This record gives sequence, C-alpha cells and structure tokens, in this order.
Amino acid sequence: MSTDACAPFHPADLYRLRWVIDPTLAPGGRRAYYVLKDVHPAAPEERYRYQLIGLDVDGTPAAGGVGQFLLPGFDATIRHPRVSPDGTKLAFLANPTGRMQIHVLELA
Repeated sequence: MSTDACAPFHPADLYRLRWVIDPTLAPGGRRAYYVLKDVHPAAPEERYRYQLIGLDVDGTPAAGGVGQFLLPGFDATIRHPRVSPDGTKLAFLANPTGRMQIHVLELA
C-alpha cells in the first residue's frame, strides 16, 4: 500500500468533520432519525450546527420531511430525537431560545 495517496491531516481539517449522534428507529424499523453535528459554517470558531435528519432504511429520505433535513434553517442544539409509538410524531430536545425544551414534529 502506497502512502503517497494519503494526504496529511491538518488542524483545519477538523472543521470538515461530521458526527452522527442520537440515532433512533421508528416503530417497525423502516425509518431512522438522527442528529447530524458539524461545525457551523457561519461561525466555525464559535459553535456547532445540529441538523435533524430522517432516512428510510433503504437509504432514501424518510417521509415527513445522505437523508432529509427535517428542520431546515432551525438554528439550535438538537438532541435525543424519539419517535412516538404510532410513528406519527417525532419528539426531540432543542434550545432555539437558549433554554432546552421538548419539541414535537408531525411526521407524514
């Protein structure tokens, strides 16, 4: 294996990393929801961006909204998405006003 194909990792490369956090499955296991965390593009030195994503298990965007961004433009920390037992709602914690609160999103 040649090392010529590998580029060195630089500190600035940290800004391009993305994390999948808090994955959860809908009842029946056909859809997955998760939070995608990356460095906020508008203020990389200050904070992270959290995006709520829905994905069918076959890799296509989930109904109700890579996967489908369920809350485009929602600028807040998002954590712990959980699907209701009947699969019609997605509850999660978020802090768009500075205080962490429970939010509920209707799914299609």
